[in-house]
Amino acid sequence: MANRLGIKQSNYPRSFAVHYWGKVVDTFNYGKFTAFSLCFKTRRALKRVRADPSLGFAEGYMAGEIEVKFANGYDLRDVVRAFYASKFTVAALVRMLPGLLKRFLKYVFWFNTKKLAGKNAQAHYDLPPQLYNNMLDSNLNYSCAMPEEVTDSLEDAQIDKNRVICEKLRLKPGNAIIDIGCGWGGLMGFIARSQPRVKIHGITLSIEQYDSISQDIRYCAKSTDSECSVYLADYRELLKMFRPGSFNKIASVGMFEHIGHNRWQKFCDICYKLLPEGGSMLLHTITKEKWGLPDSFTDEYIFPGGQIPYNKSVLRCLRRAGFTINHVEYFGSSYAWTLNKWREKFYDKWEERIKPYIKCMAPDKFEKMWDCYLSEAQISFETGNLNVMQVLVSRGVPVERREFKLS
Repeated sequence: MANRLGIKQSNYPRSFAVHYWGKVVDTFNYGKFTAFSLCFKTRRALKRVRADPSLGFAEGYMAGEIEVKFANGYDLRDVVRAFYASKFTVAALVRMLPGLLKRFLKYVFWFNTKKLAGKNAQAHYDLPPQLYNNMLDSNLNYSCAMPEEVTDSLEDAQIDKNRVICEKLRLKPGNAIIDIGCGWGGLMGFIARSQPRVKIHGITLSIEQYDSISQDIRYCAKSTDSECSVYLADYRELLKMFRPGSFNKIASVGMFEHIGHNRWQKFCDICYKLLPEGGSMLLHTITKEKWGLPDSFTDEYIFPGGQIPYNKSVLRCLRRAGFTINHVEYFGSSYAWTLNKWREKFYDKWEERIKPYIKCMAPDKFEKMWDCYLSEAQISFETGNLNVMQVLVSRGVPVERREFKLS
């Protein structure tokens, strides 16, 4: 009898077992060291996984309907690795078609209104601040770091990332820069501390982030000679807030993925108008090498409304807006490294510094949800399913081409 999950072949280098009710067991890669065992406690959990592996497994795992037992040194990331290394039967793929069709229709008819964009941003970024304060570096950079060595600290790797952004943009005294999707102000703070006499603006849709940066700005005003301002605003409001050509430089780090595919061109057009002739923009975004639908679990529980762009779509939108593309750099493996660091810090601080503050759902369910998120994301970058791209563009006059050291 064929295995119930419909796995035809797995290239995962270890054995793993799947247990069902009634003492039925399927073993894969039999004869090798067993890394983990899945235990389906209900038929409903199996049915959900067969219909949508990502969402079905996460929901079953969070609800306790799927249990996982690991050998020493293995964890949920190995379940994801095994899934990516597996090939499914035709019958198993057919069972997934209704879910794929539903996700495709949602993708096609997705319209990210200002109200919905704010709601989606707040759903993720306005979680208890103790989560991010303990998981991220001290400056709360929530995007891919750029380590030079695997032994680097998360703190140093995030500083290096912000330094590279400033070097690529060639910030100068007197420049005005806007950080579109500024997060908790990690890049803004780095610029204020390292670049003299720069006017720094940032926008965010997160109330928590806005309140946090507003407090930090008072300190920046006293300790640096740069001017800092932050706004609780949508990028679509920028041309009402500022005149065309108001900024010499634009940075947008990890925000493009939240816009939605039918708004990518509008974003690029707005950025083009905000720059004067010769102005430049650094766009930092997660990308896919091949077109694909949003991950169902991530869309439902982590980043509602998020859509990761196909890398060629990013370049096409920038060119259509009128930009000259000066430099493109990929470093997806650095995001796998970053996610591993975040996961280590999450579990190091979970019991004492994060768990007591989780009120949005049962803490144990929240822990499993974030384990799924951090594990799936890390392996997606490890396997090349996802990548990270930095694109340096200019309006009109191209800046001199330069080579930048890959991290």
